[in-house]
Amino acid sequence: MVSKLYGGHASDNAALLKIRMQKAWNDVEESYQQSCDKYADAYAGYQNKLLEYRQAVGQ
Repeated sequence: MVSKLYGGHASDNAALLKIRMQKAWNDVEESYQQSCDKYADAYAGYQNKLLEYRQAVGQ
């Protein structure tokens, strides 16, 4: 009965749900990777600025 309401079979709905779940997880992992990349870039920039400062003050 439920499958008739949504115009598909339960197995089709299960497959679509699985695809949606996998895509959502892939998006989570991608977001995490982007966050790590931004952090690494920011930390590298910090280290460069710190080095410039130390050179400027003769350390």
